[in-house]
Amino acid sequence: MRQRSRVALAVTFAGAALAYAYWWDYLPPRTPAKVARIYSGLPVSSRVRTISFREQWSPIAGDGVVELRLQLDEKQFKAVQRAALIHGYKPTLASSRDEQTIVQKFGAPLAGWYRYSEQGQSFELVVLDSARKQLMIAAVER
Repeated sequence: MRQRSRVALAVTFAGAALAYAYWWDYLPPRTPAKVARIYSGLPVSSRVRTISFREQWSPIAGDGVVELRLQLDEKQFKAVQRAALIHGYKPTLASSRDEQTIVQKFGAPLAGWYRYSEQGQSFELVVLDSARKQLMIAAVER
């Protein structure tokens, strides 16, 4: 009986450790780097410099807005750029409609890669700007 208790405790501990490792980005505190990893799917370092971060959620409906701009150093940028190409990010100017959305959200035409997804009234826009070495995210969830 004592052996079963030890095995059950070990399995429970291992399961909790795996769950914690898998969902780490979704656990508090919600930092800009965690938000960037969640929305972009890219390996964003926790040591990036945050230029701006705004996140606002409705407590009743769950609607929310996320705007994030991170400054990457050369090494961080290269790692994120490689991952973006693997994840199928498109070069900017791939679609005039998407390019208009990028200019509208971030103020200037950008050189780099982006991912844009839209579902109903919700959208996610992730831009990796190679000229400024910045990762920019704008998302609206409804």
